Amino acid sequence: MKFTPKVIDEFLRRIAIDGRSARSVGKDKDMPSYEAFYYLKNRDPSVQERYLQAMEARATAIDDRIDEVLAEVKAGTMDYQAGRLEIDTQKWRMAKFFPRLYGEQTQRIEVEHKATFVDELKRVQEAVQQRKMLDAKVVEGKAEVKSGVGGDEVVGGEKHLTASRPRRSEQTGNKQAD
Repeated sequence: MKFTPKVIDEFLRRIAIDGRSARSVGKDKDMPSYEAFYYLKNRDPSVQERYLQAMEARATAIDDRIDEVLAEVKAGTMDYQAGRLEIDTQKWRMAKFFPRLYGEQTQRIEVEHKATFVDELKRVQEAVQQRKMLDAKVVEGKAEVKSGVGGDEVVGGEKHLTASRPRRSEQTGNKQAD
Protein backbone atom coordinates (compact mmCIF):
# COMPACT_ATOMS: atom_id res chain seq x y z
CA MET A 1 0.00 0.00 0.00
CA LYS A 2 1.25 3.45 -0.90
CA PHE A 3 1.41 6.33 1.55
CA THR A 4 -0.90 9.06 0.37
CA PRO A 5 -1.69 12.12 2.50
CA LYS A 6 -5.04 10.52 3.35
CA VAL A 7 -3.41 7.24 4.43
CA ILE A 8 -0.83 9.08 6.55
CA ASP A 9 -3.61 11.10 8.22
CA GLU A 10 -5.55 7.93 9.05
CA PHE A 11 -2.43 6.12 10.30
CA LEU A 12 -1.62 9.00 12.67
CA ARG A 13 -5.28 9.40 13.71
CA ARG A 14 -5.37 5.79 14.91
CA ILE A 15 -2.31 6.46 17.03
CA ALA A 16 -3.50 9.80 18.41
CA ILE A 17 -7.23 9.25 18.86
CA ASP A 18 -7.53 5.49 19.32
CA GLY A 19 -4.41 5.37 21.51
CA ARG A 20 -2.83 2.55 19.54
CA SER A 21 0.82 1.93 18.82
CA ALA A 22 2.27 2.38 15.34
CA ARG A 23 3.02 -1.36 15.25
CA SER A 24 -0.60 -2.15 16.00
CA VAL A 25 -1.86 0.20 13.29
CA GLY A 26 0.64 -1.32 10.86
CA LYS A 27 -1.02 -4.72 11.33
CA ASP A 28 -4.39 -3.42 10.11
CA LYS A 29 -5.32 -4.77 6.66
CA ASP A 30 -6.16 -1.31 5.31
CA MET A 31 -2.90 0.31 6.49
CA PRO A 32 0.74 0.05 5.35
CA SER A 33 3.09 -1.97 7.54
CA TYR A 34 4.86 -0.48 10.52
CA GLU A 35 8.17 -1.00 8.74
CA ALA A 36 7.02 1.11 5.78
CA PHE A 37 5.80 3.83 8.16
CA TYR A 38 9.07 3.71 10.08
CA TYR A 39 11.09 4.37 6.92
CA LEU A 40 8.70 7.13 5.85
CA LYS A 41 8.89 9.02 9.14
CA ASN A 42 12.70 8.82 9.12
CA ARG A 43 12.86 10.28 5.59
CA ASP A 44 10.20 12.96 5.96
CA PRO A 45 10.66 15.47 8.83
CA SER A 46 7.05 16.66 8.61
CA VAL A 47 5.76 13.09 9.11
CA GLN A 48 8.20 12.67 12.00
CA GLU A 49 6.86 15.85 13.63
CA ARG A 50 3.25 14.78 13.13
CA TYR A 51 4.08 11.34 14.56
CA LEU A 52 5.52 12.93 17.72
CA GLN A 53 2.36 15.01 18.07
CA ALA A 54 0.27 11.85 17.64
CA MET A 55 2.29 10.16 20.40
CA GLU A 56 1.57 13.08 22.73
CA ALA A 57 -2.11 12.80 21.89
CA ARG A 58 -1.89 9.05 22.53
CA ALA A 59 -1.02 9.86 26.14
CA THR A 60 -4.42 11.54 26.46
CA ALA A 61 -6.11 8.43 25.08
CA ILE A 62 -4.29 6.40 27.73
CA ASP A 63 -5.62 8.81 30.34
CA ASP A 64 -9.11 7.88 29.16
CA ARG A 65 -8.26 4.19 29.61
CA ILE A 66 -7.23 4.89 33.20
CA ASP A 67 -10.67 6.41 33.79
CA GLU A 68 -12.28 3.26 32.36
CA VAL A 69 -10.21 1.04 34.66
CA LEU A 70 -11.18 3.14 37.68
CA ALA A 71 -14.84 2.76 36.76
CA GLU A 72 -14.43 -1.02 36.40
CA VAL A 73 -12.74 -1.30 39.81
CA LYS A 74 -15.48 0.80 41.43
CA ALA A 75 -18.18 -1.31 39.80
CA GLY A 76 -16.49 -4.50 41.01
CA THR A 77 -15.96 -5.92 37.51
CA MET A 78 -12.17 -5.70 37.87
CA ASP A 79 -10.02 -6.81 40.79
CA TYR A 80 -8.46 -3.95 42.75
CA GLN A 81 -4.87 -5.26 42.34
CA ALA A 82 -5.34 -5.89 38.61
CA GLY A 83 -6.73 -2.36 38.23
CA ARG A 84 -3.85 -0.91 40.19
CA LEU A 85 -1.32 -2.74 38.02
CA GLU A 86 -2.96 -1.53 34.81
CA ILE A 87 -3.19 2.06 36.05
CA ASP A 88 0.46 2.10 37.12
CA THR A 89 1.48 0.67 33.75
CA GLN A 90 -0.62 3.21 31.87
CA LYS A 91 0.77 6.08 33.95
CA TRP A 92 4.30 4.93 33.08
CA ARG A 93 3.37 4.86 29.39
CA MET A 94 1.88 8.35 29.58
CA ALA A 95 5.09 9.66 31.14
CA LYS A 96 7.12 8.11 28.31
CA PHE A 97 4.87 9.34 25.50
CA PHE A 98 4.35 12.86 26.81
CA PRO A 99 6.93 13.63 29.52
CA ARG A 100 6.31 17.40 29.49
CA LEU A 101 2.79 16.89 30.82
CA TYR A 102 2.78 13.49 32.52
CA GLY A 103 6.45 12.96 33.39
CA GLU A 104 8.00 13.49 36.78
CA GLN A 105 8.22 17.17 37.50
CA THR A 106 11.93 17.54 38.05
CA GLN A 107 13.59 20.87 37.75
CA ARG A 108 16.13 21.07 34.97
CA ILE A 109 18.98 23.49 35.04
CA GLU A 110 20.99 24.10 31.93
CA VAL A 111 24.55 25.23 32.44
CA GLU A 112 26.60 26.77 29.68
CA HIS A 113 30.35 26.58 30.10
CA LYS A 114 32.09 29.56 28.56
CA ALA A 115 35.55 29.00 30.03
CA THR A 116 37.92 26.10 29.67
CA PHE A 117 39.44 24.21 32.55
CA VAL A 118 42.78 25.93 31.92
CA ASP A 119 41.09 29.37 32.03
CA GLU A 120 39.53 28.50 35.38
CA LEU A 121 42.88 27.33 36.77
CA LYS A 122 44.46 30.62 35.69
CA ARG A 123 41.63 32.52 37.38
CA VAL A 124 42.18 30.56 40.61
CA GLN A 125 45.94 31.14 40.40
CA GLU A 126 45.38 34.90 40.03
CA ALA A 127 43.04 34.87 43.03
CA VAL A 128 45.69 33.06 45.10
CA GLN A 129 48.33 35.59 44.06
CA GLN A 130 46.03 38.49 45.00
CA ARG A 131 45.37 36.87 48.37
CA LYS A 132 49.10 36.53 48.99
CA MET A 133 49.58 40.20 48.14
CA LEU A 134 46.85 41.15 50.61
CA ASP A 135 48.47 39.03 53.32
CA ALA A 136 51.86 40.66 52.71
CA LYS A 137 51.98 44.28 53.78
CA VAL A 138 54.31 46.45 51.76
CA VAL A 139 56.18 49.02 53.84
CA GLU A 140 58.40 51.40 51.88
CA GLY A 141 59.04 48.80 49.21
CA LYS A 142 60.00 46.02 51.67
CA ALA A 143 57.60 43.18 52.47
CA GLU A 144 56.62 42.57 56.07
CA VAL A 145 55.15 39.09 56.50
CA LYS A 146 53.70 38.10 59.83
CA SER A 147 52.71 34.56 60.57
CA GLY A 148 50.73 32.92 63.33
CA VAL A 149 52.34 30.57 65.78
CA GLY A 150 55.70 29.52 64.36
CA GLY A 151 56.96 30.26 60.87
CA ASP A 152 59.01 32.87 59.08
CA GLU A 153 58.84 36.55 59.67
CA VAL A 154 60.36 39.15 57.35
CA VAL A 155 61.03 42.45 59.03
CA GLY A 156 62.99 45.22 57.37
CA GLY A 157 64.05 42.90 54.54
CA GLU A 158 65.69 40.41 56.95
CA LYS A 159 64.21 36.98 57.58
CA HIS A 160 63.80 35.82 61.21
CA LEU A 161 62.55 32.49 62.55
CA THR A 162 59.88 32.80 65.20
CA ALA A 163 58.99 30.34 67.95
CA SER A 164 57.41 27.19 66.59
CA ARG A 165 55.19 26.29 69.55
CA PRO A 166 53.07 28.29 71.94
CA ARG A 167 54.03 28.68 75.55
CA ARG A 168 52.71 26.13 78.00
CA SER A 169 50.58 28.71 79.78
CA GLU A 170 48.92 29.57 76.44
CA GLN A 171 48.05 25.89 75.86
CA THR A 172 46.48 25.28 79.28
CA GLY A 173 45.09 28.74 79.84
CA ASN A 174 47.20 29.22 83.01
CA LYS A 175 48.84 32.54 83.55
CA GLN A 176 52.13 30.98 84.66
CA ALA A 177 55.19 31.29 82.49
CA ASP A 178 57.42 28.31 81.59
